[in-house]
Amino acid sequence: MKFQSLIFRNISRYKPFYRLIAIAVVVAVAVITGSLAVGDSVRNTLRKRVEERLGKTETIIFSRYSYLDDTIIEEMDARGVLLSNGFVSISGKLIPVTVWGMDNLEIEQGKTKINTALYNEIKSLQPKEIVLRLPASGMIPLGTMFVTDTYTTSLRLELESVISVEQGGNLNLKNEQTIPFNIFVNREELSENLNIKGKINLILSNHIISIDEFASSWNYTMSELNVKTENQTTTVTSNRIFIQEKIVETLCQQYPESNRIFNYLSNSLHSPFSILHSPFNLPYSFITAVDFYKGEKLHPADIILSDYAAKRLNVKLNDSVSVSYFVSRQFKTLVEDSVLLKVVKIVPIEDLQSNKNLTADFPGLSNVERCTDWNSDLPINMSLITKEDEDYWEKYKNTPKAIVSYSTFAPRWKNAFGSATALQIEDTDLLQKLTFEMFDIQIIYPHEAGIVAAKSGVDFSTLFLFLGFFIIISALMLMLVPLSEMLFHRKNEIVLLKAIGFPNKRIVKLLWHESIPVVCFSAIMGVISGLAYTFLVLFLLGNVWKGATHTEGFSIYPNFTTIAMGMISGIVFSLLILYFRIRRIKNDVFFG
Repeated sequence: MKFQSLIFRNISRYKPFYRLIAIAVVVAVAVITGSLAVGDSVRNTLRKRVEERLGKTETIIFSRYSYLDDTIIEEMDARGVLLSNGFVSISGKLIPVTVWGMDNLEIEQGKTKINTALYNEIKSLQPKEIVLRLPASGMIPLGTMFVTDTYTTSLRLELESVISVEQGGNLNLKNEQTIPFNIFVNREELSENLNIKGKINLILSNHIISIDEFASSWNYTMSELNVKTENQTTTVTSNRIFIQEKIVETLCQQYPESNRIFNYLSNSLHSPFSILHSPFNLPYSFITAVDFYKGEKLHPADIILSDYAAKRLNVKLNDSVSVSYFVSRQFKTLVEDSVLLKVVKIVPIEDLQSNKNLTADFPGLSNVERCTDWNSDLPINMSLITKEDEDYWEKYKNTPKAIVSYSTFAPRWKNAFGSATALQIEDTDLLQKLTFEMFDIQIIYPHEAGIVAAKSGVDFSTLFLFLGFFIIISALMLMLVPLSEMLFHRKNEIVLLKAIGFPNKRIVKLLWHESIPVVCFSAIMGVISGLAYTFLVLFLLGNVWKGATHTEGFSIYPNFTTIAMGMISGIVFSLLILYFRIRRIKNDVFFG
């Protein structure tokens, strides 16, 4: 009988034992191949998501808390975008969406296009038009103190078409893999509705725009900074109310005599000897912090009152007045604070009313007819407002009732959006020191960063190999059980072979060659099982374990190299274990 025929007859004869060995090999190869394939699939899926959410975009210029004039893109090979958050209202259902005001998608006014993800979310409702609700804060960044986050404006739009993934429908600037709900509208219509006509907050380009190239096209007037010179004094204000802290610091370093101005709403002004709700209390009064008032520097404990406020509080020079106000702590928690100050001057209310730099126009507060019409996220107790307060508002509006020291209050009042509402400097030449970075404008090259992030995330190959480590080891070790049992049953056969002249080496070779086809065939079945294992794991990652990946599912990307590595690794480990066990057969008791 030929040696090869003997091998296959032995495999058939001892099929129950080799079947168990085959199962162990299938399990080991499946886990190894599946783990490697999962890692490849996750990496390739994340890389594909980056391509989907960025398209061909090579440069992103984002104005974080403010807007840019759209004239800035005239000298650049780029497209201007007005980006906003919003809600789609359909059949009483509110869906948070990302709103893209764009010019390059040929969207007519009154119409809209949406991405596939949003369409799938609302298609059961069969909408022909969409109501889009938007924040109506104008130039003022949402989250600013005193400004409400209530959505107060809306657009009724006809649903024109769905933008596919290939057309850029999944455009997303966040470094995340979750597919967004995108709605695309006409930029001009969106800017008019938000009362920010001619403004953008995002620039996208398919080419690399260098920092120097952007800096040469930008100037401070494009970032909502207003400059007015009157009586040899230059006043700087911002359409976004607050001037960024870096700008204030830079200009004050250049001109130490700058007058920083910060308008704020206090909770109350009252004499420490009066009680709340008494005639000597002024609730919810605008006050202004300055460095200098009419050329005189204010000391930290000083307060200047209008004659109206002094009369209401029943105080005179050198008396004490307590100022209480809200400040925002961590997690946007409001805390009431207060400071006791000394009255150093009483001035006519008309003097404060004539100086418009002392006031700021807070949406929902400054543009209403009565105090009780204030619309703010602050917990304002309207019951404290009296008829006298309403009469004052009707005549003087948001004219401050008091002037306090900037050095005392600005550190308490400043926020992420700025540390002053106006700034008076020597001349406009100082403004040439300003750079776009001071306005929270960021230049990002997302493609490279996105690919790096996708590659450098969690290594799922290693993760699942570690998770399946004990399964792999257990499967490989369990091969020894049926092998040892089979050798025990073949004791007489081995003794006979030795008796007729088979050397030890030939017997080991016979058993070894019986194992090779079993292991190789089982490895092929292990690869097929491994792909099924991969599919199951990716399904769980995209659905049951979605919180671990923050993505909308994965696709299988079977890499031939990965599959080959998994199969070869399983074969090598299995054969090595079997080989070393078979070689030990000469030391077994029954071998003699």
